[in-house]
Amino acid sequence: DRIKYSAVYHLVNVMGCYVTAPLYHWEAVNLGRGGGWVPMSTGESPAPPAVIKMPTTLVLELMTRYRGRYALQCDVSCGTFASPAAGNMPGFAEVPLVNAAATWDEDARRLYVSVVNCSVDEPMRVRLDGLEHIESIDMYIISGASPLATNTFDAPDAVQIKREQAKGDRLMLPRHSYAMMILQL
Repeated sequence: DRIKYSAVYHLVNVMGCYVTAPLYHWEAVNLGRGGGWVPMSTGESPAPPAVIKMPTTLVLELMTRYRGRYALQCDVSCGTFASPAAGNMPGFAEVPLVNAAATWDEDARRLYVSVVNCSVDEPMRVRLDGLEHIESIDMYIISGASPLATNTFDAPDAVQIKREQAKGDRLMLPRHSYAMMILQL
């Protein structure tokens, strides 16, 4: 009931969710009447036009498409890891390996649970307690070959959304992944 709107500040290129090509930088040139600025290709992009989605875009797409009006409390019980300080970010002694958030769509009677597996090395088995009569769960999983995997013009689908059906007692999250679970109640 507090967050009514959110947006992405740098939507394209810079730190954007979408990367477009060709990539240009602007150079001043003399056009005979005082000069001007013209786009000069960086030479590092494919033939135009091209757009790739970065992994953050994939997460935002799922969170935008699959969400309810009401936020629900999630209690997560899992192991932790230590995160060292880096740059101006402080270190933390105990960071949960799994994070979860849930929303409820009363009209559709759907529960949306988003889960992050922060483990670099291990898949995580997830158990949802307190829910009865769940036949199956639609899961959309985002994961790459490594925690630093990203999409590039050479490999635009290195990180992608994969859809799976899961049973309530057999939810496995790949290492370093994000999942959106959709439960019809």
